[in-house]
Amino acid sequence: MTLSMNLRQHVLGLVLLGAGPLVSAGCTGGSGTTETATTADSESATGTTTDATDTASTSDDPVACGDSLPPEGSACTEDGALCAPDAQPCGGYATATCEGGAWVYGQVEPGDPELCTPIPCGDDDVPPEDSPCADEGESCAPNKDLCLPYTDAICTEGLWKYTFIGPGDPSECDFPCDPDNLPPEGSACTIEGEFCSPGCEDPCEFCNVLTCEGGAWEPLEVFPAECLSCDEICPSVVDAGCAGGPPDLEACVDGCVNILNGPCMLDYNKMLACVGAEPTFTCADDDLPIVEGCEAQFDALYACTMP
Repeated sequence: MTLSMNLRQHVLGLVLLGAGPLVSAGCTGGSGTTETATTADSESATGTTTDATDTASTSDDPVACGDSLPPEGSACTEDGALCAPDAQPCGGYATATCEGGAWVYGQVEPGDPELCTPIPCGDDDVPPEDSPCADEGESCAPNKDLCLPYTDAICTEGLWKYTFIGPGDPSECDFPCDPDNLPPEGSACTIEGEFCSPGCEDPCEFCNVLTCEGGAWEPLEVFPAECLSCDEICPSVVDAGCAGGPPDLEACVDGCVNILNGPCMLDYNKMLACVGAEPTFTCADDDLPIVEGCEAQFDALYACTMP
């Protein structure tokens, strides 16, 4: 159906296009055919000229100043315009200036020292990054340690530029794991993948440990288990209806809060980490509430709370 309609429209279009010359020919005494050809030739020539103009325009499109310098020699529109996206008040930087319709590259030297007072290397810390400096190539690393990471500021084109130095040679600067005195972050290590922690006994709290990655001790934060609050776990405990358990919800919550504020808190949190977010309590042989699979944690908790 669509193909048929398109074909009829095409034929109708040809007829309509032909109607103009026929009418014109009838009014001009036979000269209509010549006028039609001339008009078509003119339109064809005009279309060709337009296409050529468009192509030339596209190849010479102006390039605006952006986050980086436009290509040298590319077209620009405003003579005298300056483009310097990396301009710094006291450091050297590259520029592009619009001259004769094209971008021309230039260079600005570091700023006047009287206006950009150099900041000397400090005794305790490096000067701010990108602040002015005086002696090209000077290195400033007051916290330099051959076995620990440190920052080295180097005077580059009138500005202090930072370089970060990693840990030293592990064969000479190894910091073994000591749980009581953790090695410094970023210090050298030799056993790739080794973990070092201060113990982190409470599974319901965050634990910051170190791991040996790429020859350096890197921090690793261990997330806590999903430990239910007293209000969240007590309904399941009471629903079990154990004779040795709490008689009601209020008694359960009060007992839970007391345990968390007492010497048995760690045993209670280990139990919470074991039972998870949706525990199902049953009654043990001694009629105490328990969750299957966590018997060892409940034994330790009850031994602590009911000696």
